[in-house]
Amino acid sequence: MLLMVQAFKGNVICPNKHQADLEKFYNNRLLESETYIGGHVECLETGVFRSDLPTKFQLEPSAYEQLIGNLDRDLQYAISVEGKLDIGSVTNYDEVKDAIKQKLVSLRDHPIREERPLIYHLDVAAMYPNIILTNRLQPPSIVTDVDCTTCDFNRPGKNCLRKLEWVWRGETYMEKKNFRDKRYEYKGLNKTWKGKLAEAKSSGNSMKIQEAQDMVVLYDSLQLAHKSILNSFYGYVMRKGARWYSMEMAGVVTYTGAKIIQNARILVEKIGRPLELDTEGIWCVLPGSCPENFTFKTKVGKKLTISYPCVMLNVDVARNNTNDQYQTLKDPVNKLYTTHGECSIEFEVDGPYKATPRSHVWRSRCSEALFQLRSMWSSPI
Repeated sequence: MLLMVQAFKGNVICPNKHQADLEKFYNNRLLESETYIGGHVECLETGVFRSDLPTKFQLEPSAYEQLIGNLDRDLQYAISVEGKLDIGSVTNYDEVKDAIKQKLVSLRDHPIREERPLIYHLDVAAMYPNIILTNRLQPPSIVTDVDCTTCDFNRPGKNCLRKLEWVWRGETYMEKKNFRDKRYEYKGLNKTWKGKLAEAKSSGNSMKIQEAQDMVVLYDSLQLAHKSILNSFYGYVMRKGARWYSMEMAGVVTYTGAKIIQNARILVEKIGRPLELDTEGIWCVLPGSCPENFTFKTKVGKKLTISYPCVMLNVDVARNNTNDQYQTLKDPVNKLYTTHGECSIEFEVDGPYKATPRSHVWRSRCSEALFQLRSMWSSPI
């Protein structure tokens, strides 16, 4: 219903509900079902991890050497792209850089260590919606050569086609942007009212405290409701009977998300210990001496606080997932578009936590139980 309302407002004709073919074949075999490879979830380590209990680390010096070499690139990305500030306006760039470099050099030179860990959940904010928006994914955008031959913009030198991967899986017998921005608006208001709540508590005004508490609950509920709807969009296009149906689009979204998490895991394995992969993030422990939060100061008094673990991941995400073919209509009469790079897919850091969550412990125990069962089944009688 929400999509039909938006289609009506945009003067878009609603298609008929999708009707699946009665029979489909693959390699001359009748398909029982077909789907796509979705997100990757994996428990990598079992046990309980706490921030007050020392953890053993075996780090890769080459990974830290690479981080040191990329330090200017990463910090400049954080300032200019994430913070949207002029690098020349930062007054303490060298100070922050030296502080981070000092920690990285120490970790590089002493890779085998035992110290209290930093427990993080490295989470990609609204990953599926941002993958859709960055790549302008929608069922009509999944085209074939036949579609392109009838397109007005099919001309030499075109750069409108963006090839994205997805993995199909079949079993045979016998064998959107404004909506996202609204969520961020509510999330920002929730943060604002949390600040007002802290001020009200310090002043002791009971009426202002109650008002602030009510507004915090309101905006938190609204942003969570929008988040739930946003995260369900990719699944809607795979729903049988959907008016906007595209298995290819759903497959591209989940496969792209899985690659982002798996690529981040490769780095985390070298500089710390990944514990668990979920659909949108990684639970991990990093050495307690790992660089964390740093604040840049500007000439006009504005401050920008960055999380270094977040920055180092976001630079790689931007390099691998920026859509350099993102086109925006500038002249509706002559149908002229401007092309620029776009990537709203970014990690955000949750933590550090005092311990891993109960869900990780529960999954760890399930993994151990499953391993024991498999051992029993595979043992000779």
